[in-house]
Amino acid sequence: MAKVKESNFEKPVPVADDEEQATGNTQFAPPSVVIAGLRSDAASARVRQTRSGLLPSLSLSGGWLSRNFNTQAQGLSFPGIPKIIGPFDAYDGRVRVTQTLFDFANMGRVSAAKSQASAAGADRSAAIEASAQNVALAYARASRAQAVVNARQADSALAAELVGLAVAQQQAAKRLRRMRGVHVRPRAPGAAVYQAVLSRDR
Repeated sequence: MAKVKESNFEKPVPVADDEEQATGNTQFAPPSVVIAGLRSDAASARVRQTRSGLLPSLSLSGGWLSRNFNTQAQGLSFPGIPKIIGPFDAYDGRVRVTQTLFDFANMGRVSAAKSQASAAGADRSAAIEASAQNVALAYARASRAQAVVNARQADSALAAELVGLAVAQQQAAKRLRRMRGVHVRPRAPGAAVYQAVLSRDR
């Protein structure tokens, strides 16, 4: 009994989502590449299936029969030969080998199947290139977003330092006025921060 090989199409193929593709945390191919690969495999299988019509064919058959033989039914009537012969066993074994020499119709089908397989392979290559471009673009966008986040964090840290500097300047001004005994109207923290930013830019 021949064993039928389990088809790959019956097994679920793991794929990667957009987030995994963008971050690179995946070992699986994107869905478009997987589908293109399955189509290419199916086209290659159709080529082999079509080409099977040109391969040699071998068949074996056998039989066994136990029977009686009536000599008179066969027109045999001789002295000393019994009317019924048997029962006896009859065995029959046959081997048949065929080979197609020329089949232009099948050759045309094979050529068409090869063309379809080549087209499926080209579609697979195009899908791989498109997926690579999408992954590169997604990675660039993720890098840019991370750079923006880092810049915003740096701006927030700088603003906190400026606020601390402004508060320190106000406290120093208050201590100086107390030492001199001069009453001066204190400036708002926002103005101090603005002056600190201006002095930093200069």
